[in-house]
Amino acid sequence: MDELLNAVRRLKEDEGFYKYIVAEGYEAVKDHTIDKTTERWINMLEQQAVPLFYEWGKKYSYERVRSCYMTLLFEFDIIARKIAQMIKKCVRK
Repeated sequence: MDELLNAVRRLKEDEGFYKYIVAEGYEAVKDHTIDKTTERWINMLEQQAVPLFYEWGKKYSYERVRSCYMTLLFEFDIIARKIAQMIKKCVRK
């Protein structure tokens, strides 16, 4: 808690430091546009979530789990595509 209070005091008392932090904030926000956030989400879904789900299904593809896995795989793929489409529509508006 002391660190937080000291940081707030420094921002309040040190105008140069305050301006530096504000400038850094403006730079950081450039990486958080709607387009870039959308791109990160789509990449995460396509490159991480879906492949990990496929790997999970292969690991647990015993006969009694197989039908459930195939259903989930199909539905997960549809959901991931719908999310990507919704994000793209929102960005176009």
